[in-house]
Amino acid sequence: SVHSQETILLTQDELSRSQCTSATILEDADHALSIENILQQELDFKPMQNEMEILDFNSSRWWIRFSVLNPNGSNEFLLETARPITDKVVLYQVAGDSVAEKWVNGDDFAFDEKDIPHRKCLFPIHLEQGVEYSFVLMLESDGEMINLPLTIWESKSFFVSDYHNQLWHGLY
Repeated sequence: SVHSQETILLTQDELSRSQCTSATILEDADHALSIENILQQELDFKPMQNEMEILDFNSSRWWIRFSVLNPNGSNEFLLETARPITDKVVLYQVAGDSVAEKWVNGDDFAFDEKDIPHRKCLFPIHLEQGVEYSFVLMLESDGEMINLPLTIWESKSFFVSDYHNQLWHGLY
């Protein structure tokens, strides 16, 4: 299943759109797995089929793996994922079989625990040019539907787009 995962290449064409089909997913219905299990065991991850994955109403824990390569000069990016009402959204940057960085988001965490104080599930990621990074995303909900974009934005582009969307929603 590792071989079905493609590296997300952050070109201008790939930025600002969901990259789910380049990721793999694993359902953990019993909440039995930890990040250590995910990194150290051979598990049956499946390729994601849709650009916007919808995980129907369930209380499973979901693990998503993906890799990113930044060929450009920009280093500061945002990962947008999961609906804001998703209970737990945890992003791990991994190096080999250990966690290099961890970010939390979601409804079960206090707003001031978020790295980016925003209504959406956003994670700040720093990607050096020419280096491939691996990530694991953990999602958990108490029975609600989980919508899963996996969109990487240049930081400034996200906030400009978000500003315009908010302006139009306000006018509406």
